[in-house]
Amino acid sequence: MNPSSLKSIVSLLVVAAVSSAHTETIDQTNSNPAAGTDWNQASIWGGSAPIPSNDYATVSTGATIGNGLGFTANGTPWTVQANLRDSQSTSTFGGGSLILNAGTRLLMKGNAGNVSTANIVMNGGFIQAAPNAGGSTALAGTIDTGTLLSAIGTNPSPGSTFTLDIFSTIIGSGILQLVNAGENGTRVSHINLKGDYSDFTGTLFLTQADNIPSSAGSSFSIASGSAPLATLELVAFSTNFLYDLSTDVSFGTVIINGSPLAPGTYGFAELNDLSFGSFTDNGGTITVGVIPEPSSVMLGILGLGAVALAEARRRRLGAR
Repeated sequence: MNPSSLKSIVSLLVVAAVSSAHTETIDQTNSNPAAGTDWNQASIWGGSAPIPSNDYATVSTGATIGNGLGFTANGTPWTVQANLRDSQSTSTFGGGSLILNAGTRLLMKGNAGNVSTANIVMNGGFIQAAPNAGGSTALAGTIDTGTLLSAIGTNPSPGSTFTLDIFSTIIGSGILQLVNAGENGTRVSHINLKGDYSDFTGTLFLTQADNIPSSAGSSFSIASGSAPLATLELVAFSTNFLYDLSTDVSFGTVIINGSPLAPGTYGFAELNDLSFGSFTDNGGTITVGVIPEPSSVMLGILGLGAVALAEARRRRLGAR
């Protein structure tokens, strides 16, 4: 079975999916909560704290908040028209899922060493990790990109070095931009993708912010794994872009600076040459043109129920 056939099966399963078991979608009622108000506060959701049986959706006001701009990546401005904050301590979002709509931002403010866990549905919104100090924080749970363009970016504290570890399982078929950003040229930012992305069928798009690129030494890394139906795209000519080649990864398609790579396995020397010196040599490789084994295809089909269910939630949201 070829990748295009599997994508057709995925589409059919999504169309045939039954309605979500969650009973209701609750809209955000406070579009710009105070700094001490985290995502589980009742005041954000009309007076009732999130519960697992409901889904929760951010709502754009249509007007910008603050300076209005999280960052710009590959020409796309990620504009803040509503905010939602996680906790500064380790926390789990209480709802069944958190739907991030266009113009809205999940602002990660977790202190060093903390983990924020949520089942996130990207519906045109974005996530920005902007802690008040350096160190390392993490995002866990699931990220469903759907079919839209979405983004996860950083903007650490001035003069600091910050690491965002993404342990979330990633599904969907959209474009997910991973964006290192840092105002004033004094902020070093690392984004490490450490979760399971094997069922993702979209594009992981790695780039520095157009308007506020992070400082030299900032980097991206992806944990070992194979995504036979996904694309990895690197905009390696952006300012201070660096990919830490520390693991062996495999994607159906790999694009560097707009040029698709021919099928095969690439090591540091070839990749560094193709990207004008944007890789660090830590023993990893990138393989292009992954062909799924028949047994893997069947396992993938059996495991697509979660994807179909998430798409059903999104269709219900769109019909509201």
